[in-house]
Amino acid sequence: ELPERFEQTIQCRMGEEQQRLYDEMREHYRQSLLGRLEDQGLNSSKMHVLEALLRLRQVACHPGLLNPDLVDGHSAKLDTLAPLLEELVAEGFREDEVDSLRLFEANADGCDNCTNGYKGRVGIYQVMPVTDEIGQIIMEGGNAGDIERQAESEGVINLREAGLQKMRTGVLSLAEVNRVTVD
Repeated sequence: ELPERFEQTIQCRMGEEQQRLYDEMREHYRQSLLGRLEDQGLNSSKMHVLEALLRLRQVACHPGLLNPDLVDGHSAKLDTLAPLLEELVAEGFREDEVDSLRLFEANADGCDNCTNGYKGRVGIYQVMPVTDEIGQIIMEGGNAGDIERQAESEGVINLREAGLQKMRTGVLSLAEVNRVTVD
């Protein structure tokens, strides 16, 4: 049984221009909300409060969400997230798969509920059915490469793909899959 799933928060600092835009937007909505709350009360101002929160979040994500002229500008979140996503794509994940991953990163020091980041043990296995064709290769003295090519042609999932499947579901970390499957 695995520990409860958790989310990792990655801190990033806005660049000067993005921070300036955020501060301007925050001050604009602060003044606007203070005046509106004083004149109309909270009940009549709820949508304006929600709009302010939405616009601040958009600027914090990427200024281009509010101003199309800034689409090519820098975004602290995008600049931080892009290399992490590129690493996953380089590891063999399709781009359309990346947004649905439940990533797990083990705590190397362990905790009260687990051993070195995992409670119990999780194995990565490659199941190799001995089909007639693979049996023939073995009987003829074929090497591991011959067997591997035949197994691949038959759709057998190799050890790395078995590990990546467990990573996709949040059971193993990419670091652990790499430790076991990369020569």
